Amino acid sequence: MATPLKTKLNRGWLVKMAIFFIVLVGFGVWGLIDALYFYPANGLADASFKLKNYLAVLSKSTARLTASGVKVADPRAELTLLTNKATGRSGSGGPLSDAETARLEWLTALSRVWKLDAAEVRIYEVERVRISPAGTPVFGGLGTTGPLKERLNVYFQPRSGVAVAKARDGTSSTDQPDVVLKELDAYWKTAKARKPLAAYDLPSQWLFVVGGFGGGAYLLVLVLRVASRKYSYDPQTHELTLRGGVTISPDDVKEFDKRRWHKFFLILRLRDGRSFKLDLLRYVPLEEWALEMERIAFPESAGAPPHTDVPPAAV
Repeated sequence: MATPLKTKLNRGWLVKMAIFFIVLVGFGVWGLIDALYFYPANGLADASFKLKNYLAVLSKSTARLTASGVKVADPRAELTLLTNKATGRSGSGGPLSDAETARLEWLTALSRVWKLDAAEVRIYEVERVRISPAGTPVFGGLGTTGPLKERLNVYFQPRSGVAVAKARDGTSSTDQPDVVLKELDAYWKTAKARKPLAAYDLPSQWLFVVGGFGGGAYLLVLVLRVASRKYSYDPQTHELTLRGGVTISPDDVKEFDKRRWHKFFLILRLRDGRSFKLDLLRYVPLEEWALEMERIAFPESAGAPPHTDVPPAAV
């Protein structure tokens, strides 16, 4: 008895699966980078610019910017209220004031980066003279001139109306709205205003992440599952052993059903009423074995052109 032959995975099919996998994972990585970095950075920059506009409008309508006049106690409720008023759904009548329009644009920008409920939002980075606990500038040691400077990240707190400037060493200080406006004006004189995010921008990137990584995971599991199953064939007895352990000889076959041959499937209909579908696409040389069995079982009518190519979209 000859050693049974085993099927192998179709190299052409494997190459196509690898290409699909790389493309899908590439989309997932692209979407993840955009969702975690580029889109949030762009949206936060736009929110910073809109905050500058909001503070500028308030500064023109009041003698002095104050935290109580700037703060928004409930940003989500305020955004809903202003949106309804702007679209005429609130029934309050009358157009939005300049301050309300600027506040609506700012809160909308925060909502597009999912920061509407955040306690604080980073708005810019600034370089300032280091101040000692006593309130005096800190000077360097020997060989230095002038006071020391440090880079600070400034975070605005919508619910309190003030900003907090945080140093790398963990120290922080509170800035009033007039200081924030002054520094925002200086910052946006040299920085380029960003394009506002659309409501679907961030969600669409996460759809790329889910679709890309999900599709890649599906293909990986598919290939592993297909690779774990094999057909075997005895070239002397011409018996085919299926993946479930069923052994079929040419005499057992009543019909080699080729109605799905164009889709790379062959159905073996046995004389005892059972039928089995053979996957000719993913396993080689299963097609050659099946045709050989057909020639033995039905020498007068056997014959079908072997497949020479793999459908580009077959998975």
